Amino acid sequence: MKVLLIQSPLGRKQELTFPIGLACLATALEQHEVMAFDPSAAEQPLLEMQRTLEKTNPSVIGVSLRNVDTTQSWDVFSYFDVFAQAVKKIREMEPYVKLVAGGAGFSMFPQEIMKRVPEIDYGVFLEGEHTFPILLKNLDHPERVPGVYFRRGNELLFTGCSELLDFDKLPMPKRDIPGLSPEKYRNASYSVGIQTKRGCAHRCSYCTYPIIQGKQVRTRAPRKVVDEIEQVRDLFDTDEIVFADTVFNFPPEHSRRICKELIERKLKVKWKAWFREDLMNKASVIEAVKAGCQLFEFSPDGGSQEALDVLQKDMSTRDVMKMCEIASQIEGVNVAFNFMCNVPGETAGTIASFMKLLASITAKCREKLQWLGLTRIRIYPNTEMCRIAQRQRMISAETDLLSPTFYDPAPFNILYSIALSAFDRKNILTLVSPRTVQRRLAIKGENL
Repeated sequence: MKVLLIQSPLGRKQELTFPIGLACLATALEQHEVMAFDPSAAEQPLLEMQRTLEKTNPSVIGVSLRNVDTTQSWDVFSYFDVFAQAVKKIREMEPYVKLVAGGAGFSMFPQEIMKRVPEIDYGVFLEGEHTFPILLKNLDHPERVPGVYFRRGNELLFTGCSELLDFDKLPMPKRDIPGLSPEKYRNASYSVGIQTKRGCAHRCSYCTYPIIQGKQVRTRAPRKVVDEIEQVRDLFDTDEIVFADTVFNFPPEHSRRICKELIERKLKVKWKAWFREDLMNKASVIEAVKAGCQLFEFSPDGGSQEALDVLQKDMSTRDVMKMCEIASQIEGVNVAFNFMCNVPGETAGTIASFMKLLASITAKCREKLQWLGLTRIRIYPNTEMCRIAQRQRMISAETDLLSPTFYDPAPFNILYSIALSAFDRKNILTLVSPRTVQRRLAIKGENL
């Protein structure tokens, strides 16, 4: 069967990211004739999509929605709106082809998306490597396939959740897919992602990862991870990768084994990843730098101990400052921290603690600090933050959460704006070196 996999367009210019989800699906569909198309890598997306459809003449088209929006209150943009427009356009171009939607973004709002975009024939919920190939064999009987949304007349049906896959047993993603040119991605920094695991065992109150990937962490053998890195390096002719894990250093022994494998093979690659501060120590940081880590990105999110507790981060502000201390002592360490403003239970005291923490981070890290990311909390369904917002009557069960919705109650939204504005004027430009400021290493986020 001829299958065309399309990455949903972003709808605006931004750095390219190789669609690893399409690579995983293409690998699972090796018995079919598969081609792929990424509108974001096209000079003329609509025209090139039309040409790709004509060239492929597919029987089935799969469209992947990776994210429904930016999640950032300082940069609100809905990718779902662009996705819906793209699906309608595809349906106009190919009125009789079966359309399948999937991806992490789709799996967060499967019923709502199926209702709003009637052009979609089937929706693949969660991991598609197992579900999609079986669906292709049962297009006339989707009720036989677990993990599928489909229509029967005016009724929307769901076949129930499929089992989580053994991630270590999945083959290495095939990235040399016809239609995806490596040249388009090698010019963008850190555009190619490597997954070392799926699932998240943490319980952050706002986060959807345990919902869309499961709470059980499923790791890939470090040897296989480094094999994949080597393949990516050769195929894309790049020495820059990003680990596309929710948290790279959990479990800690797994990430350290990957670093040791990179060091032992003398594989000269540069990489960045998301880490948890409470799992870091001096030895693991030195090891990661030696293995090629260029950026340690953290998301403590809470700027005070009270905020950390409400967000269920299971760490302390001491862990944040411990990482800053380690960074200040080791050459080659660059860090970035991301925080959420105006979390439930804020007081004037917690805001003051937040400002003190930001000042301490900038003073300790200085030129090693790449940025401080600041945003409001994006509310997603089936999360503890959603339940908190409902109890506080900020939202109701009928609130359209597919549209970007943020937790930002008065009066502390105003107090945060004043406090952060004062911090920006009085601290960031003096506590961070001029060289750092020139490199755009300052507060990234809202002009609060």
